Amino acid sequence: MIFLTLFSHFILKMKLYKHHFLCITTNIIIGILFNVLSGRLSIDSIKKYYHYYLVSILTTGLYNLTYVLEKYYMFFKYIKSYEILFLEGIIELFLSIVTLIITTNIGYIDNFWDYWENLDGNEIVIFFVLTLIYFLDYTLILSVLDIFTPFHVFLITIVSEIILFFYNIDKMNIIVAILSFILLILDTFMILVFIELLELNFCDLSKMTGKNIELRARIDSLNDDKIFDKEVTFGEYELEIKDDQETETDLTERGTIN
Repeated sequence: MIFLTLFSHFILKMKLYKHHFLCITTNIIIGILFNVLSGRLSIDSIKKYYHYYLVSILTTGLYNLTYVLEKYYMFFKYIKSYEILFLEGIIELFLSIVTLIITTNIGYIDNFWDYWENLDGNEIVIFFVLTLIYFLDYTLILSVLDIFTPFHVFLITIVSEIILFFYNIDKMNIIVAILSFILLILDTFMILVFIELLELNFCDLSKMTGKNIELRARIDSLNDDKIFDKEVTFGEYELEIKDDQETETDLTERGTIN
């Protein structure tokens, strides 16, 4: 969330408000607690596998940068999502082939001919199934980016975390499982608040949501145009705009006519 927020702020010019900062802080705390409870994060593991954590942080940052850049090209450069999917596929295919040629010639890490000799029918089926799954997954991500914001991708991420949680639930004791599940629910709730599908109506946390900013802008526009005694519908809100500057004479004349 930190990486995605920073990239969105500088590249997409996203403005941050109180409810954003609250969600970021809360999700950082929830994320740390969840990883500690699930055994993914500990002092010993950090000391022993610090290089893994550094690579993981770098990879996460690059993935989030990719999401923001894809949204930038869609929103500002009017490039279609399927065009991005096709171009990224071509580029990654080329890089994969070059990498495989290098590793095969070196004979270290990966060797294509060794893999080819041991290839069987099951691996071919698994390859095509995984290809289809990754295609559908990335198509879904690009569709979400096209219609919504990079932060809506968090909903896909949290679904995968919930699936992984239930997959490994038999390896946890009951207390850890309950606490982890509560943290996942809280994390999901704060993500919904961040992307403004839910609002927190206290301490002015909902004042600067996109819906309320647009609502105030429409009201100000109506007032500037001197349109009064009109009903305005905005989402689930029905507003009646009246002129508060009517003089006593105007009210008297209206009463006389009535």
